[in-house]
Amino acid sequence: MSRKLFAGSIAVATVVAAVLIQSAMSASATSGTSVAATGDSSVYLAANGKNAASAAVTPQTAPISQDSSLKLSGMTWTSWSDSASGTGSATVNLCDPNCATGKSVTIPVTVTLSAPQQLCGHDFYTDMRLAFQSTPPNGLPSTTTVPVAPLC
Repeated sequence: MSRKLFAGSIAVATVVAAVLIQSAMSASATSGTSVAATGDSSVYLAANGKNAASAAVTPQTAPISQDSSLKLSGMTWTSWSDSASGTGSATVNLCDPNCATGKSVTIPVTVTLSAPQQLCGHDFYTDMRLAFQSTPPNGLPSTTTVPVAPLC
């Protein structure tokens, strides 16, 4: 009896985990348009650690790193074509003394996406330039470039 109960519990846990993973992937870039929804030739941002499944067009919120050390929010995009430009906020984990216990700061930012390439069957931006609009904390540059090409 206990073996059947244990096996049943594993099956339920597996289904719950699959549903949670799918929900997390579909919600990873919010208030934008997903690849599946457009069916057109737009250029996409692969969020959530360069995950092609999290691709979006003009997302308002997008976790950029898989470990939550960089997230964009409140984004307003003024252009979205061969390059994209927008403003909003970047939440950055300073990883001091380490990333698990480090303090996060939210800084106004201007974002420029560029260098689109055909990857994973769609056009994706491959470079993201962040220009912080206020004085960043010590150790954080005022501008930085982050590679955002998806991993297929």
